[in-house]
Parts: sequence; C-alpha cells; structure tokens
Amino acid sequence: MKTKNEDLLLGIDIGTQGVKGAITSLDGTVVAEAFLEHSCSYPRAGWVEHDIKKNWWQNPCWVIRKMLAESEINAEQIKAVFPSGLHPNFGPTDKDGEPIYGAILYSDNRAVDELHEINRRYLLKLSSEEVTPKLIWFLRNERETASRMKRFFDAAQYFVFKFCGRYVRDTISVGEWG
Repeated sequence: MKTKNEDLLLGIDIGTQGVKGAITSLDGTVVAEAFLEHSCSYPRAGWVEHDIKKNWWQNPCWVIRKMLAESEINAEQIKAVFPSGLHPNFGPTDKDGEPIYGAILYSDNRAVDELHEINRRYLLKLSSEEVTPKLIWFLRNERETASRMKRFFDAAQYFVFKFCGRYVRDTISVGEWG
C-alpha cells in the first residue's frame, strides 16, 4: 500500500491495561498499529489507580512514536487525531495539568459511602463508577492535596490537554459526573 503522500488519521485508545494506536487512510485502511501494556496500582483493597503522567500521556506518546518509526509515514500526513479512553475516571491535577494524585479509576470502590449519601440525598441511582462520589471522597479525605487541585481529567481529556494545551470536556463525560 502506498502511503507516502496520502492524508492519514491517527486513533489512540488509552485503556485500563494498555494503550493501542492505529493510523489509517481516509478510507479506513490500517497502515500502522502499536500497543503498549501498562498497569494499575492497588494502594488498598478496592482501590484502583493509574499513573496519570505515564499511562495517560507518556505511554500514548510512545505508541505514536513507535507507529511513525516503524512505517514510512511522515507525521505531517496525519490530518486528525482521535483520542478515546477508559472513563469515567478522576485524575486530579494542579492548574498546569501536573498530577497531584493517582487517577482514581472507574473500577475503584473507595467512595461507596459518598455514593450512598448522594443517591439517598438526591434520589439518584448512580453507580460506583461515577466521578462525583470520587470527587467528594477526595475533597473530604485528601484535604491538603485537594486544596492544590485546579482541574481533573479522564484519560482522553488529559491526552488532549497535553497534546493541544486545551482543557476541554465532552458532554458524555460531563453527564457521567452524576
């Protein structure tokens, strides 16, 4: 397949267990692929975290560099980047997007009490995956660290912030905050 001067698209998916990437032609033909496994940390029973900087930024960059290095693709051929990632997650950072705590993943259960409190108080039916109980837990239990928080992210949103310098939210993620 000839890709020398062809316009291309780059997809990057930041998952729980790794990052996968694909570069395709405009008709959807895959011209490069790469995968990098990463891990979660389990600081306590029922807690699940990601290293924000490594898993959500450095690993996707490694995957992109690998695809470009192992193909004849010039980065200027890539006309759009499509990030996706595990969510909902709570990745707190300072004003510059520097992580101040591990990202609390959707599968983390530390905020069960906050979840029950919110559901009872507001007559909701949120699940333990939601961001809002995790945010409340963080504000209550990590007060000193939380006082430095100015932003929080999901995986794909953090990638966009680091890649483009823009703090953006999509309506689906905001709707999952409860």
